[in-house]
Amino acid sequence: LNQFSSSTGNEGAVVINALTPGTQPSSISATAGVIIYGTDVAINSTVNHTSMPSESFLEVISSKSLTVTAAVGAGGDVSLSNAGTGGITISGNVVGDTNKSGAGGVVIDNTGKNAPTTISGNVTSYGDDVSIEGNGPMTISGNLNSVNDDVYLYNFGTASGNTTTISGNVTAGDSFLDIYNYGALSSNLNISGTLTSPTYVNVYSAGNLQLAKVDAGYQ
Repeated sequence: LNQFSSSTGNEGAVVINALTPGTQPSSISATAGVIIYGTDVAINSTVNHTSMPSESFLEVISSKSLTVTAAVGAGGDVSLSNAGTGGITISGNVVGDTNKSGAGGVVIDNTGKNAPTTISGNVTSYGDDVSIEGNGPMTISGNLNSVNDDVYLYNFGTASGNTTTISGNVTAGDSFLDIYNYGALSSNLNISGTLTSPTYVNVYSAGNLQLAKVDAGYQ
C-alpha cells in the first residue's frame, strides 16, 4: 500500500479503516506479504490477525508516526517501524506466527529521536523473538509474550529524565528476557509487571531502576 521513492522516501499519509468482507478473516488478508509505507500511518482495521500461512508477513514503515488500533499479525514475521518524532502507539494486539508453525516473530523499532513508544495492546509471538527498541519515552502496559523464544526490549533514549515504564507482564519461553535502559544517569526504568523466563532474566538501567517480581530459572 502506497509507494516508496528512493529519493524522497515514503509518500503521503496512510489510513486503513477497511470493512471485513463476508468470509474474510481480516479487513486485509494476504497469503504472502502486506507492506505499508507512509509518512503518518494509522491502521484502524484488522490485518492478517488470524491464522495465516507461514509465507505471509506484515511490514509497516512510517517516516513520521505510526498508530495501530486494531489487531494485526502474520503467519510469519511482523515488523512495525517508525523513524519520526511522532513515535509509535499500539493499542491493538500484535501476533507473529499466527499459525504456530514455529517461524515468525515480532519486531517493533522506533528510531525517531526522543519519539515516544506506547504499547497498550498485547504483543505475542508463537515462533521467534519479540524485539522492541525505542529512542525516547517508552510505556508498555500490554503483555509481551514470546511463547517459544526470547524477548528483547531496549531503550536508547538519551534525553534527561527519559523513562521506560513497564506495567504489563513480560514472558520469554526460551532462554533470554533482556530489558536494557541505556539512557543518562537521570533516566528511569520502572517495572511493575512480572518478568518470567525459564532461564535468564537480564535487567540493566544506566539510571534509576524499580523492579517488581522476577521468576527465572537462572537470575
